[in-house]
Amino acid sequence: MKLRDLSGKKLINIKTGRVLGTVRDTDLVFETNTGSIESIIFQQKGLKGEKYIVIPVGAIKQVGTRVILVDLNE
Repeated sequence: MKLRDLSGKKLINIKTGRVLGTVRDTDLVFETNTGSIESIIFQQKGLKGEKYIVIPVGAIKQVGTRVILVDLNE
């Protein structure tokens, strides 16, 4: 899967059932020693401005055709 394949998918926290937003702009955080992806940063835009959500790769539980399910403590 490529990073651009995540664009447009809804991000849902499976612990709360809450829709965190739709994936638009994303950044990756790499582990410097191994080069592996450590986390993905999603930009969340709303009425109160912009907010960034950092999701560790291990918290991503399922990537579907329309949604990404994550397991986060909010």
